[in-house]
Amino acid sequence: SSPLLRNALVFIKQNLSSPIGIDQIAEAIGTSRATLDRLFLSEMNRSAGKEILRQRIALAKTLLANENLSVAQISAECGFCNQAYLTNLFKATTGLTPLKYRNQLIKRGLSTTG
Repeated sequence: SSPLLRNALVFIKQNLSSPIGIDQIAEAIGTSRATLDRLFLSEMNRSAGKEILRQRIALAKTLLANENLSVAQISAECGFCNQAYLTNLFKATTGLTPLKYRNQLIKRGLSTTG
């Protein structure tokens, strides 16, 4: 992948807990929004916005393994404006609510406390 795309992916990963948009990413890596959109579509077959959501859901999955974190805490940590938004997107993506996902991790012995 191109250096610009790699920089964009790093920026997204480092800023997941903040509300970030395509314009901020483009500015941070020194390119235009149009160039950034083209890069994501050509190299990743998805928009930058979809990549942000994909990374946020991936982070939520990781954080759900920690039983001490509430879904509200995880929602904030992943940059979602509220818990309901995380729950709706999480269910649309995985087929499970965050708590059902966590319960599956617990059953499989994959969760952690502290």
